[in-house]
Amino acid sequence: MKYPILLLLGIALLTGTIYAQDAAYRFEEGKEYTYLIEETNLTIQEVQGQTMTQNSESIIRATYKLLESLENGNLRMQAKIDNAMVIVESPNETKTIGGDMAGKTVDFEIQPDGKLADIDESIREIEGDGVMVLIAATNIFPELDGKHLKDGGKWKTAKIDTTAGGSITNDQTFEYTVKGRKDVNGVDCLEIAMKTSAKQKGTISRGDQDMSLTGSQDGTATILYSNDLGVTVGYESDVTVDQTIVIHSNNMRVPVTATKSLKIELVD
Repeated sequence: MKYPILLLLGIALLTGTIYAQDAAYRFEEGKEYTYLIEETNLTIQEVQGQTMTQNSESIIRATYKLLESLENGNLRMQAKIDNAMVIVESPNETKTIGGDMAGKTVDFEIQPDGKLADIDESIREIEGDGVMVLIAATNIFPELDGKHLKDGGKWKTAKIDTTAGGSITNDQTFEYTVKGRKDVNGVDCLEIAMKTSAKQKGTISRGDQDMSLTGSQDGTATILYSNDLGVTVGYESDVTVDQTIVIHSNNMRVPVTATKSLKIELVD
């Protein structure tokens, strides 16, 4: 019997849902913002006494610009891939993605706190794995509560995400603390520490296989935010995930562990 490599749930950017009255993100029309995005992932899965490992490394350089400030306060943005390379190593193969994505663009919409609100449907027309590069580029801005972005600021948020059909629930909490100020290449930034934790529970179906999932996630991050520029200047996070998959047909338990490191830097 073959078991698929199970994708981890809830190991995206360490961001929380916040509906702030004050806009954290204030991009200027006509100005370009170039970010370097570096990410590494390691997933280890134990199946019938065998260890299955999957690694991935990615480097994406993308340039962003504000297309329009919408009436609802949201920002319609465009990301253009300058260059990208994603290497994925699995037990069966090693493949490289992104070499043909230079110059490709995607339009998307974010709320003033940075939450991703929408991605343009035209992205569906792109064939191949390279579309993952564009999707990754739309979700690089950590969600921030604008009214707390000052010395001594501290806040806490929580959200519950569910997969399509509500089969998997991801219950997350986030704690933010403004630690002080830091000069980054001449830019005065607030240094914000963030901690997150999550509990995951639900069911998965893969063909004729029914499985249940339980898990937990813990992470820390440092965010560098410029009030003068109205954007994040830097972001670094580390996440660990522990999950257990139970395959009901034979009551098999499959432990899954994963680590993820993410670094985002404004480079222009």
